[in-house]
Amino acid sequence: MYDRTIETSITGTVTQWDWTNPHCWLQIMVDDENGTPRLWVLEANSTGQMARGGWTADSVKPGDEVTVIINPIRDGTRAGRLGTVRFSDGHELQRAGDALGTRRSPF
Repeated sequence: MYDRTIETSITGTVTQWDWTNPHCWLQIMVDDENGTPRLWVLEANSTGQMARGGWTADSVKPGDEVTVIINPIRDGTRAGRLGTVRFSDGHELQRAGDALGTRRSPF
């Protein structure tokens, strides 16, 4: 479903963080090339895997300004597999539970 050969960066404002199983979900508003806000929906791993990587239900909050590295969905819609999240203060959280979660920061 996701193109794991591509990593791309998008920047926007968190609208929702769902700490749920079987997968967590991050929604962010990102301005497109015309400046129009567009919703992106990003899938993460399970709460257990994310927790082992240092994530919590409160790691991300609506209003947070973030830059994320994602593997985009193959059909071209505004969705992807969540990777590293960099917050406006510079701290980062990486996807946990697979190879991306163990790599150094892509920033």
